[in-house]
Amino acid sequence: MKTLVSVILPTFNMGMYISRAIDSILSQTLEDFELIVLNDGSSDQTADILAAYVQQDQRIVVLHNPKNIGLTQTLNKGLNVAQGTYVARQDADNYSTPTRLAEQVCYLEQHPHIGLVGTRVFVIDDHEQTASNDIYPYFVLTPALIPWELLFYPYFSHDTIMVRRDLLLQVGGYRVDRIAEDYDLWCRLSRITQLAILPDVRGCLYRNPEGFSQKFADAQNQSCKQIIRDAMSELLTESVSLADAHIMFQIARTAVLSTADEMHRCEILLSQLHTAYLNKFALAEQEKAFLEANLVNKLSMAKMLFHATQLSF
Repeated sequence: MKTLVSVILPTFNMGMYISRAIDSILSQTLEDFELIVLNDGSSDQTADILAAYVQQDQRIVVLHNPKNIGLTQTLNKGLNVAQGTYVARQDADNYSTPTRLAEQVCYLEQHPHIGLVGTRVFVIDDHEQTASNDIYPYFVLTPALIPWELLFYPYFSHDTIMVRRDLLLQVGGYRVDRIAEDYDLWCRLSRITQLAILPDVRGCLYRNPEGFSQKFADAQNQSCKQIIRDAMSELLTESVSLADAHIMFQIARTAVLSTADEMHRCEILLSQLHTAYLNKFALAEQEKAFLEANLVNKLSMAKMLFHATQLSF
C-alpha cells in the first residue's frame, strides 16, 4: 500500500533501547507512515518486543534476518520493501521529537529541488545528559555549502535524514563496500540533487559505547578517507591520493598533521579545493564569505596545532 513516508529502523541487540525509538515514531504528528523495523539476527529480547508492537499498530512492518548480515545489507533490504514517497531513517538507540517527520515532509514538498533533508540532534550520554552546546551538526549550512563540508566529514546524523525514495533508488541505495555507508550515500546524492538541513533540533543521538561507530571506529575512519578521496577527485577532476585524503580527514577532526610536508600539502589542497568549489557552484556573496572564513579557520587551526606540537619537543 502506498504511503507518504517509510521509516527504516534497523536493530541488532538493542532491546534495552528500541522501545523508546519506536515510541518516538509512533508519537509523530504526521500519521501517514510505515515503520519498517529490521531485526538483524538479534539474540536478546528484541524479537519479543517487536512482536508486541506489531499487535498494537498496523503501520509497523517487522522483518527478521535469520542471522546477522550487517547494517548496510539490512538497510538495503528495508529500502527494497519501502513504499513511501519519502524514506526516513531512525536508529534503534536514538529517538526523534514528535514533529520531525511532519516538518521534513513539509520542507521537501515546498522545496522540490532538495532531495535530502536532515535535522540537528542533541548528543546524549549514558545518563541521558547533554552539554548545553552539544548539538550536531554544530552549524547550519545552506544547500550550496553542504557539499563543501562533505569534503571533510559526513555532516549529517544518519538517523535524522529524510530522502526522496526515487533518488535513493537512482543512486542504487547503500553501497555494501563502504563501512561509512551513510557518508558515502550523502556524497553520491550530492552529485545529483541538493541536500539541506533544518535548523532546529529534532532528535537525540546517544553515544552508545556498544554502537557500530564506536566498535568499528578504525574501519569507519579508513572508509571515510576513501570517501573523502573520491569526493576530492570528483571536484578537482583528477585522481587524489589516500594520503591527501588523510590530511583533509585530520584537519576536519582538529587532529595534528605530523610533518612539515603534510602541513605544506594541506595549504595547497585547501587552496585547490576552494578554487574548484567556487568554479563549480554558484554561491551568493554571503556564502562566498562563509567559504572564505571556513577555509581560513581550517588552515589556521591546522597551523596552530602543528606549531604547538613542534614547540613541545
